[in-house]
Amino acid sequence: MIHRARVLLLIAGSGMAILGPLPALAEGPTARAALPQVLAKAKEWQPDAALVHLSTTKVQAHGSASEWKYSFYSPATKKRCVVTARPGSVTVKEVTLGSDTEPLGDFVDSDKAAEVAARNGLKGKEPSMSVLRPGGAPASGTRWLVTGGFEAGDTTVTLDARTGAFQVRSVIDN
Repeated sequence: MIHRARVLLLIAGSGMAILGPLPALAEGPTARAALPQVLAKAKEWQPDAALVHLSTTKVQAHGSASEWKYSFYSPATKKRCVVTARPGSVTVKEVTLGSDTEPLGDFVDSDKAAEVAARNGLKGKEPSMSVLRPGGAPASGTRWLVTGGFEAGDTTVTLDARTGAFQVRSVIDN
């Protein structure tokens, strides 16, 4: 029995030497996993801070990301900030750019959005994700926009953010 265990360890070690270390399953949190810390930082910035947009250009196929950017708007001060969440840190920066003022409605987490987008034809090598509320749309109009990339033939999949239901797939035509 001990001999068998040594052989298995030797085989496993040889595989690691050849393949190198196994990649982590996730490089960072999902969009909602970081939200409690992000909201706390935004409320420190301005007590009336409202989440109006979130995005990442560093998304993994399973919906986690090494960096999420959450945009907030303060109706009282008419100021904006971006809260950036990375593994182990959450930072706040006041910004002057942006036009979103309406709070996002509820949204499913990015792992579910990525899964639905993949099932509905997401294609591309530079995936990005964002949650947005088109101007004038009610909170129920909040959308996940999952983009595969920006080359000809890459696709973008739009989902109902509240339910994660597929809405439309478009192909980039350069």
